[in-house]
Amino acid sequence: MNKISKIILLFGSVFVAAGCASQRVADENLPLPDYRMPPPEAPAAGSLYSQSTSLQLFEDLRASRVGDIITVRLTERTIATKSSNTSTAKTTSASLSNPTILGRPTTRNGDPLFTGALSGAQSFEGAGSSNQSNSLAGDITVTVVDRLPNGNLVVQGEKWVTINQ
Repeated sequence: MNKISKIILLFGSVFVAAGCASQRVADENLPLPDYRMPPPEAPAAGSLYSQSTSLQLFEDLRASRVGDIITVRLTERTIATKSSNTSTAKTTSASLSNPTILGRPTTRNGDPLFTGALSGAQSFEGAGSSNQSNSLAGDITVTVVDRLPNGNLVVQGEKWVTINQ
């Protein structure tokens, strides 16, 4: 590998490491995105009536125009459950028979000298479970930025919530 390739590899790994180390910091002073209110319609010549400021006799006093303020109620709930069971068992045994030297077993007063046996057993049983639930409830104030032809409102607002850091 030549010298230029080594330098490129070094700088590339430094940039990759720097990219992994970055952390997003919440900026609480972010401005809300700009929305444009439509210009009011000019009244027809010789008339005081304007469609943009008209009220109907049986109209609800709900938000319906661009620029109106609405409160949106947030309700979120999550539940997660996990459980597990484990069971293992192991049995081991080993035996050592008396060796023979020159065709004869090694004994002392008729008792074998080097015989032995080992045995062991292990078992494990375990169980575990984990439960987690989260809920979020709150209100956010939003602004109507558009009204679709079918009557649905397009709203815009922002709220930052930090839970457990």
